[in-house]
This record gives sequence, C-alpha cells and structure tokens, in this order.
Amino acid sequence: MRHRKTVVIIATAVLGLFAACGDGEDRPGQVTSESEGEGSGSASGSASGAGGEHGGEHGDEKDSKAAFASGEETTAVDVKLQDFSFVGVPATVQGPNVLFKASVEGGGAHELEVVDESGEAVGEIHSFKSGTTKELAVILKPGTYTLQCLVEEGAKTHAELGMKQTLTVS
Repeated sequence: MRHRKTVVIIATAVLGLFAACGDGEDRPGQVTSESEGEGSGSASGSASGAGGEHGGEHGDEKDSKAAFASGEETTAVDVKLQDFSFVGVPATVQGPNVLFKASVEGGGAHELEVVDESGEAVGEIHSFKSGTTKELAVILKPGTYTLQCLVEEGAKTHAELGMKQTLTVS
C-alpha cells in the first residue's frame, strides 16, 4: 500500500510540473528560453507598432525584451516576412547588437524567432499581421543562427514549409 501512495504522489507531482511549465501555447517544434545572460545570445527584442501588442493567433504573448537601447545596434536588418520566406536577410551580419525590423507582406500572420546553434531561442517577435512593423534587438555572439516562423499552416509550421533561414554573425 505504501508503494502505491508513493507512485500516486510522484505521478501527481510530474503532472503538476507539466501543467505549470506550459504557457498555453500549442506550436509544434517551438523552442523557448526564459533565461537571459551569457550564452551564445542574450534574449531581447522590442515590439513597436499597435500598442506593442501582438496581432494574429498569439495576441496575448509578449515579445522578447530589448537587449540594448535604440540607436545602439551594430547592424540593422530590414526583413519582410512573407509566405514562406524571410526577404532582405543577408547571409552575414556584423554583431553583436543586431536589430531586426520586421514587417509582414500579404494577408497571413508570421513571426520571427532567432535560434542559436544549440537550438535555444535567443529572441522572438510573436505572430503578427501586415500593417505593423515590429523590432527585435538581440545580442548575438559570432556564430550561426536560424531565423524561423513557427506559425501553423494546417499540420505543419511555416518553418517546415520553408520559412527558415540561416544567418552568420561575425
């Protein structure tokens, strides 16, 4: 009897952890990172536009916080998010302070997530639609990063449909 109680307590604790860790967002392949600081990149970003809130499917989420003040960017990248690509992103940028100025072309919603070589998200602009420009300010150490859009299109994400691009920071 004592063994069953222990199993029930452990199972309850594990289920409680899963419930507490989720943020209610259901996006396959999502990589999230709550930590800031020393890694291959520091989480950052700032939203500009309609009240700093998100449009599209994930309007209740917050974009990553800015890692540096406006005007302190080493490189600014104007990027258009469209079905199913990132337009205007060069193959290589100068770091460490990289500012992405993102706008959506077309009627669909998109997002911009920057992921480091280990798969950790270092910054994200959540799903939004055209008519707004949003900014993501990230500190990126030299290395290779992936830009991706995890908005779902049917059973696949936009990244799985080709909206994924590699970026090298020097």
